[in-house]
Amino acid sequence: MLGALYGDIIGSRFEHRNIKTKKFDLFNNYSRFTDDSVMTIAIADAIMFYFDYDNGTGDLFDEKEAENLRTRVINAMRKWGLRYPDAGYGGRFYQWLHDADGPYNSWGNGSAMRVSPVAWIFDDIDTVRKAAVITAEVTHNHPEGIKGAEAIASAVFLARKGFHKPEIKEYIVREFGYDLDRDLDVIRLTYQFDVSCQGSVPEAIIAFLEGKDMVDTIRNAISIGGDSDTIAAMAGSIAEAYYGTDSSESIAWILDKLEPDMKKVVDEFTKHRRKERVTDKDPEYKEYFRISHYRKTLIPDDLRVYIAHYQRCRSLYKTAEAFGTTTEKVREIIRLAEPYCVRKDRDNCDIIDYIDEVCPGRLARSENEGAPGLEILVRGQNAENSRLIYDIIYVTGGKIIDEEISEITGIPAGQVKKIRSQMALHSSHRRHLEDYLDD
Repeated sequence: MLGALYGDIIGSRFEHRNIKTKKFDLFNNYSRFTDDSVMTIAIADAIMFYFDYDNGTGDLFDEKEAENLRTRVINAMRKWGLRYPDAGYGGRFYQWLHDADGPYNSWGNGSAMRVSPVAWIFDDIDTVRKAAVITAEVTHNHPEGIKGAEAIASAVFLARKGFHKPEIKEYIVREFGYDLDRDLDVIRLTYQFDVSCQGSVPEAIIAFLEGKDMVDTIRNAISIGGDSDTIAAMAGSIAEAYYGTDSSESIAWILDKLEPDMKKVVDEFTKHRRKERVTDKDPEYKEYFRISHYRKTLIPDDLRVYIAHYQRCRSLYKTAEAFGTTTEKVREIIRLAEPYCVRKDRDNCDIIDYIDEVCPGRLARSENEGAPGLEILVRGQNAENSRLIYDIIYVTGGKIIDEEISEITGIPAGQVKKIRSQMALHSSHRRHLEDYLDD
C-alpha cells in the first residue's frame, strides 16, 4: 500500500508534465497526493478490519459475504472521495461519488490504482483475485477494468509471497494475456497519455520487471510518460511487496504529504496487514501455491515436450538448441514443472502402510486393478489433507468412494469431494505427462 502512495505522490507533478527520462528529483514541494492515494486508502479502510482471517471467517466466495464487502467498499470510497473532492477524479467517477448510481462500465485504470491493499490482507491467490474483482466492479465493471485490478493485485500478492520476477511475469501473461515482452526504452519513444487499464497496467508491470529497487521502479514508471502518477502507483505497489519499502526518511516524507486521518489509516493498515515478502528460506506457501496452481492450469503440451526432451538428454543446452530457444527458458520450464517430475517409489510411500492398517484389503484390490506404480506427491502449507487424499486415491487406483476416504482420514466428505473433482480434471493429462517422462 505504501508503494502505491509513494508512486502517486512522486508522480503527481509529472501527470500533465511528462518527462521522458529517469533523471529527476524524487522529492519536490509541488508533489501531492491525488485520487490514487485517496482511493487506495479508502480500500484499505474498507477491508482491514472486515475479515478475521486467523479464524477463517469472511469467505468471499459466499455471495452474502461478497455483497457485504461490496457495500463496505462503496461506502468507504464515497466517504473518502467526498472528504477530498479535489483530488483529481475523472468526470464519471466524480459523478458516481455524488450520485447513488451503480457502476458505469469503465475500463479505466482507477480500478487498478487502488487495489493493492487486498493483496496484503487476503492470503491466497483466489481470494485476492476475488477481492480485486469486488473492489473494481463497484465502478469499473468493464472486463478490462476488472482484469487490470486482478492483474495488479495478483502481482503484488506473488511479490509478497516471494515469487521471482520470471514467475510473476509468466503468471500475469498466462492469466491476463498482457504483452510484457516489450522494453521500456522502446515504450518510452512513443507512449502517450492513456488512462485505460489495457494501455497502462502492462506498462506499470514492465516498469516493475525492469526495476532494480523500489526507487528505480518509480523512476521507470514516470519516465515513460502518460498517466504518470497512476502508472507509478501501480508499479510502486508491486515494488514495495517485492523489495520492501524505501528508507525511513523517504517514507516520512511521503507520510508528511498526507492528512492526519489518512496517516491514521496507513498506520492501522500497516499493523493489521500480513507480513512482508517471504524469502527463499520460507518456501512453504510458495511450494504449495506453485503445485496447486500447476495442477489447476495443467502443463501445456509444448512444455511437456520440453520436459520430455530434457529428461532424455539431460542437457539444457541440447534442449534449448532443439527448440531454438535459450537455456534460461528451458531452465525456467524445468523448474516450474518440477512438482510433476518429483517422484516417490510406491514401496517407500508411507500412505501404503497407513491404508493397509486402517482399510485392510483396499490396497490388494487396487493392485489387481492396475493402480499406478509411481506417485507424485503434493506438499506445502495447509496441504496435508490434500496430500493425504491425493495419495489415497492414487494408491487405490481411484477405487475408493468419498465416504470411505472421509472415514479413514477424518476429513469432511465435502472437502474430499471438492479435491477429488479437481483431480478428475487432471488425471488424463497426468498419465500423458508420465508417459512422456518414462519414454
